[in-house]
Amino acid sequence: MDTALVDADLQRVFRFLNGYAIRARLRRLENLLQSKLQQLADATSHVPAAWSHFPNDAFELLELLGEGETVQASIDAVRQEMSNLKLELDKSCGISFNDLMTALRDMNMPLSKAEVEHMIWEVDEDLDGCASFDECKAMFMRCIGDTQGVEPTQFYHVFQFLIYDQNFNFAVTVGELAQRSLVRHNEGLLNRQLSLLFGKGESESLISLATYWNVVNTNMPRLFDPNLTKL
Repeated sequence: MDTALVDADLQRVFRFLNGYAIRARLRRLENLLQSKLQQLADATSHVPAAWSHFPNDAFELLELLGEGETVQASIDAVRQEMSNLKLELDKSCGISFNDLMTALRDMNMPLSKAEVEHMIWEVDEDLDGCASFDECKAMFMRCIGDTQGVEPTQFYHVFQFLIYDQNFNFAVTVGELAQRSLVRHNEGLLNRQLSLLFGKGESESLISLATYWNVVNTNMPRLFDPNLTKL
């Protein structure tokens, strides 16, 4: 196993999930801010041309008329919320329930609140409600070293899928799965696993997280069957 590559993969996925919910909220607020700024620009564009020589006075008149004040107050509120969220993001030190819930929803994998809470619980050794990088790495190493299939693997499957998904477009091919896995696994075992998990379809067939999730949770126990012959 290439431990340096594994560590780099884990760091990349952790950075993607850590603060995911806040970044998603910031993107929505940025779109809202642009809409509000355009609304304010539209409001000021309808004033008489002569007012352009007195922009400050013109804006004061708009405020008196109630057309500028409301929009500007809304803009200020959005900017303040964005500022607060950026401070919160800087302090984020682990993958939270909201991060994982939001990411799974964006990946069209809307699990229940209880299921997502359990996934965090699988990893959260210090019980602070978040999964730190060290906790995620420990979870990953436990799962790949599990030869009996006894470790909880729900969070692991999400992490593993995102390791395969190099550009985070929430879809991978069987070929990508094989390419990323060969650096870590015996080739014979890998071929058996891929055939068992995904059949012998086209290597470029796209696989979503939902498909990957259903397949690995259905067939993964069979990978530990010592009587299973190589496919």
